[in-house]
Amino acid sequence: MNTLESMRKICESFKNKQYSVQDFQSRLETLQITDEYKPYLDKLVSDAVNRLEEIIYTSAEDNLHKYGVEVAEKLILETEKIVENDKDQIL
Repeated sequence: MNTLESMRKICESFKNKQYSVQDFQSRLETLQITDEYKPYLDKLVSDAVNRLEEIIYTSAEDNLHKYGVEVAEKLILETEKIVENDKDQIL
């Protein structure tokens, strides 16, 4: 499984409430980015982790999952853009 697939799986699992926003943040922080997308994904993951940190410490408990889902959806969207850009370069 490549990094994009791993990231998407982490995001989908969080959206499906398989773990908390704190666990979501932890899983992103420990994601091993080893493929050609590393420079881009390092920044993307860092921004997501920072946003999750902000959510954890400034949002009401009832809103943690909702705001975390926004972060997850943004990560999924960004990974889809990477895949599309790769397809465009191949064609």
